[in-house]
Amino acid sequence: MTVAALNCRMLTLTSYKADIEFRLQRTMEKRQYLSYKSIGIASQKAEALQNENKYQQYILEQQENAINAMDKILEMEEKNIQTQQEAASTELESIQKLLSNNIKNEFKYNA
Repeated sequence: MTVAALNCRMLTLTSYKADIEFRLQRTMEKRQYLSYKSIGIASQKAEALQNENKYQQYILEQQENAINAMDKILEMEEKNIQTQQEAASTELESIQKLLSNNIKNEFKYNA
């Protein structure tokens, strides 16, 4: 590849990597929000246990199960995004090495 093509590919990968990092950040924010909701449900569940309100306990358990399921989905998505991020980083490093080698070779031939 030429130096110009490598630079173009490097800029594209850098942009892609930034997009991946943004997606990862959004996924982590969603998981944190679910954590806050889970804490709220836990406190409501404690009140329902004290009041012996079986119906409210059932509803809160269902909400808790739904939050746990969403968290598992987000966790898998987070791992997938991290894998994409590692792949983009590896490719970016290889492009930078190729670019460095091409520049060295260009100066050898021109000197």
